[in-house]
Amino acid sequence: MNTIRQRSLCHPTIGTIWLAIFSLLMCACQPSDELSEVGQYRPIPVSQAQAAAASGDQLSMSIDGVEWRFETEVFGAFHPPGYHQALMISGTQGPKDANEKTFNINLYGITGPGTYPLRSGNAVGSVAQIGNLSHEEFLAGNMMPFDLTVVIERAETNPTRIRATFSGSIETNTARQLQIRDGVFQYTE
Repeated sequence: MNTIRQRSLCHPTIGTIWLAIFSLLMCACQPSDELSEVGQYRPIPVSQAQAAAASGDQLSMSIDGVEWRFETEVFGAFHPPGYHQALMISGTQGPKDANEKTFNINLYGITGPGTYPLRSGNAVGSVAQIGNLSHEEFLAGNMMPFDLTVVIERAETNPTRIRATFSGSIETNTARQLQIRDGVFQYTE
C-alpha cells in the first residue's frame, strides 16, 4: 500500500492535467495589445510611426488642403540592387489591414539631386500612386493620370539618405483629381 500511495503522489491526476491545460488556454486567449475584444484596431504603445518620427523619417503632404502623414512605415532607396538609376519613396498610414493607405513614388533614370518631372506615360516607367485613399477611391495615380514635380535635394547610398519635396496632381479611379502640395520625404538608413 505504501508504494501505491507514493505513485499517486508522484503522478498528477487527470483533473490536474485538465486544469493546467485550461489555465494555459485561458492565458492564450486574452486579447492582444493590437486588437480589442470586438476586433477593432488599437495602436500598440510604441508604434512604428513613433519609431519613424524619432528617427527623423517622414513622408507627408497636403492632399486637397488636408495634411496627410504616411508614417506607419517609411522607406526610401537610391540605386537599390537590381534597379539601375532608381529612387524609391514609400510610406504607409494606418493599421496593417485592407484599409491601410499607401503612397509611393518610383523614379527611374535618376543620377542624383535635381528637379524631375513625373508624368503619366513617361518613357522610363516612373510612377506615383496612392492606394486605399477610401473604399470608393482605391487607386490614385499608377495607371490613372499623374503629374508631379519631384525635387531631390539629397540622394546617397551606403547608408541611404534621401530628402525630396514634391507637388502636383494625381487622378483617382473615380476621375477626381487630387491636388498634392507641400510633399516632403526624408529617410535615413
